[in-house]
Amino acid sequence: MLLFLKVFFTEFIAEMGDKTQLMLIALTSKYKLRDIILGTAAAILVLNGLAVLAGGLISEFIPDWLIKTIAALAFLYFAASTIAGDDDDEEEGSGKSKIKFAPLAVFFTFFIAELGDKTQLTAITFGANEGMSAALVVWIGCSLGLFAADILGMLVGYLLKSKTPDGLLNTLAFAIFSIFGVYTLYQGLKLISADVCPLPVWPALIAVTVVCIIVCVCLFMKKEKKKKKAEEAYFITTKELAEAGRDNIPEELISSKHLIYSSPATLAYNSPGAQGFGVKRAGLAIPGSVMLLLAPGCCGRNTTILSELGGYSERFFYLMMDETDIVTGRHLKKIPKAVEEICSVCPKKPSVVMICITCVDALLGTDMERICRKSEEKTGLPVRPCYMYALTREGRKPPMVHVRQSLYSLLEPKKKKGNVVNLLGFFSPLMDDCELYGMLEKAGVKTVHEISRCKNYEEYQTMAEANFNLVLHPEARFAAEYFHEKLQIPFIELRRLYQIDKITKQYQALGKVLGISFEDKEAERTALDAVERLKAAKPDAIFAIGECMNGDPFELALALVKYGFQVAEIYGTLTAENFVYLKHLSELSPQTKVFSNMEPTMLYYDPEKSGVNMTIGKDAGYYHPDQPNVIWNQDRQPYGYAGVTRLFETLLEV
Repeated sequence: MLLFLKVFFTEFIAEMGDKTQLMLIALTSKYKLRDIILGTAAAILVLNGLAVLAGGLISEFIPDWLIKTIAALAFLYFAASTIAGDDDDEEEGSGKSKIKFAPLAVFFTFFIAELGDKTQLTAITFGANEGMSAALVVWIGCSLGLFAADILGMLVGYLLKSKTPDGLLNTLAFAIFSIFGVYTLYQGLKLISADVCPLPVWPALIAVTVVCIIVCVCLFMKKEKKKKKAEEAYFITTKELAEAGRDNIPEELISSKHLIYSSPATLAYNSPGAQGFGVKRAGLAIPGSVMLLLAPGCCGRNTTILSELGGYSERFFYLMMDETDIVTGRHLKKIPKAVEEICSVCPKKPSVVMICITCVDALLGTDMERICRKSEEKTGLPVRPCYMYALTREGRKPPMVHVRQSLYSLLEPKKKKGNVVNLLGFFSPLMDDCELYGMLEKAGVKTVHEISRCKNYEEYQTMAEANFNLVLHPEARFAAEYFHEKLQIPFIELRRLYQIDKITKQYQALGKVLGISFEDKEAERTALDAVERLKAAKPDAIFAIGECMNGDPFELALALVKYGFQVAEIYGTLTAENFVYLKHLSELSPQTKVFSNMEPTMLYYDPEKSGVNMTIGKDAGYYHPDQPNVIWNQDRQPYGYAGVTRLFETLLEV
């Protein structure tokens, strides 16, 4: 009776919380309780019968002292694995089966899931330890213990999970396995001493026990460290990132590789209802344009509200898609007619109709170029697509790249004028006091075109007269290539920088290309003075830099570090594009932490550990609500020396 109870409770405790319990809970949604019980009972009897038989046969051919020693080591291994945590919690059984007879389906599902599990190994160990004479008792004890754990666990699993203190069952299983292991080892050592060679039983037993305790303590500490790390916001230092290289960016920093935590930053980054210049607002940058949004009700209502708040509701129209449209694409036939109706109700004839489409049409594989051509034939107006596809956000041509290309696709070849330049990249103009305007004027440029400053469609068309384009944002690169291919307008690419020395070098390089002196010493000195004033006023400033602002967070962090400030944290999406800044940053500030706004572990972010006392960017301000924050996300775009000056003056004011 004692052997039965020992085997029963050992198997019962060992099985509690196992994957097969979770699998049986899943099976309840597919099979009747009766079928589950029958299938599980049959599988348990067969499995444990085989296990006990295997153990009993082993006992017939292997000496008792070796069996006891192996059994002891097996029990101690089970104890250690219980402390370390099982890796068998993965989804091995989905509850799906092609077998029609329900009990048989459950039988095979359970049999495969439990085969080779620690409970089966426990049955083998007991069988070998007790021998064939006790095989029946061991078989019944193991089977009943396993069955009771699985069925009862299935029925009261949720209750046990919510009411039982964390780790209680694991602790109990560890204690049982440890006691059995030490006791069985004692028996084995006695047999070795009696039958093989004299052996100091107690010293050997104590030595092995101490080693096992040390191993279990190490495993427990490793487990707790892993658990603690999982409950902390993920970060990686600039030094670690630089050492890994641009081809080994951690998946935690790549949006397409994991679940995305919906922080305010990610909402601005990828939401259909994003504020600022999202696809919808950017598509209306052409003077006199209107937009038709094709979307399900949720997207449409959201955008309609935002268009009203943004003051462009009179230029915005909405065609709602229903369930049938989403499945069949029926809405495509309505688009030309909708465009015609828009033109008829507008007080003034639109210059162009921009059609904004969502992920639904991305999944349908809609040929929007063809739809736009049909709409043009019906109305006689230019019609262009804007792709609001979150699915392409990590692709070669994301939505904001494509919309920039669409904005300039209406331009027709014109005679070039040597004193006309286009600024490409932003949907709003540069700051009025940006030195770039004055430098271009000194260089002989009479007209600087920005799409946001064009008063009407006719002025917009004059952008085709430019002698060359200045690309100020990487996302405008495709648009510049289009200019070059269709309109034979070359382009020069510049970067928005906050490192004053790099701004100077960039202007000097531009001057060499143009064959002129391209500089503004006064603007440069003003920017340097603004930096020095902030250093004098706030020498102990420790920054957190976000990505929701007008600038590259890694470049701005590098600039601040070079100026003598501390940058403790960066929140950004790292790409190969800005890896060059990270490399230099890792040399000057190797312990700066890089977080991802998209990483779900940001739920555990603790601002108290950072030491940050000043933040830049909406997202950085969100994580540090008690610290001074400069949002730095205004429509008028900061650029060059003037951008540096304005930023540091703003930092001085907060």
